[in-house]
Amino acid sequence: MGSVSQNRRAGSSADAEWAVVAVPVEFVHADPDARSPVVTQVAISEIVEILDARATANAFAHIRMDDGYRGFVPVAALRILSPGEGAGAASGARARVTSMSANIYAAPSFTSTKPIFSVWLGDEFDADAQIINDRFIKLTLPSRDIGYICADDVELLVAGSFEGPSAVETRPNEPATELLRIGAVRTPPRGPQAWIALGRRLIGVPYTWGGRTPAGFDCSGFIQFLLRQDGIIVQRDAHPQCFDEPKLRPVELDAARAGDLLFFGKADAIDHVAMAGGDGEILESTRMGRPGVKITKLAEAPHLKSLLRHARRVDPSLLRGR
Repeated sequence: MGSVSQNRRAGSSADAEWAVVAVPVEFVHADPDARSPVVTQVAISEIVEILDARATANAFAHIRMDDGYRGFVPVAALRILSPGEGAGAASGARARVTSMSANIYAAPSFTSTKPIFSVWLGDEFDADAQIINDRFIKLTLPSRDIGYICADDVELLVAGSFEGPSAVETRPNEPATELLRIGAVRTPPRGPQAWIALGRRLIGVPYTWGGRTPAGFDCSGFIQFLLRQDGIIVQRDAHPQCFDEPKLRPVELDAARAGDLLFFGKADAIDHVAMAGGDGEILESTRMGRPGVKITKLAEAPHLKSLLRHARRVDPSLLRGR
């Protein structure tokens, strides 16, 4: 794994302080107070920059995330990284959760201990590639505690190139992956059809304001999650996704195709985003009707269709090989 200094985001100072998220999901607040408005979420194993580590009366830290979003989280949700420390183990192996949710245990057994906690689709951990008791993978958690997860709930990712043979293969002939940066692994290319398939798998996940994990999504958090699984990190909110995101290219509405992003609202004030699913369908996380991730046919939602303003497509240069 690389060091924090190798992964410093643009604009960070040389002496920036970093932390890894050590809890499954934590809300990020506008102010250092749990009663203040929620602005987004952080998820386990994510790396955040500490902007002001001074403890408040409620022990909150001011952070900046990899998408540029800022807010306050409880210090207890983080493990502060020492200078030059990486969040990952030196072995290079990672386990990515492929089940919608999965339990992590203190021992390699379903019955000997209660779960430490549950984690979600897409979460990643440093891992030992050896199978224990025929069922479990040993994890090093961001807290540096040891945990165990069922091998059937994860895929193993190892250092290497897309083309080269893998030292650890979870499926025959599956290419290896390359460790890209702390807390993230680049997987073989996927592309729009995979985003749509993943979105359909997430149907029924509840609508949650500020949500950006399978524990609950808001509209832009849902879109951000779909693209993030392909290594494409876009801005957090619908309006800047539409107007300020350099990874997205404008397309005419009548030229939009499956996998493009559709933006709704006033022409210059976007407040909703969805993904085109093809055949007049969109995938969205919405508060309308039964709140949550769903498929909506625009022809059957005239009010929503009347608010459709813009379409954007992921920059084709990011999708080579998809």
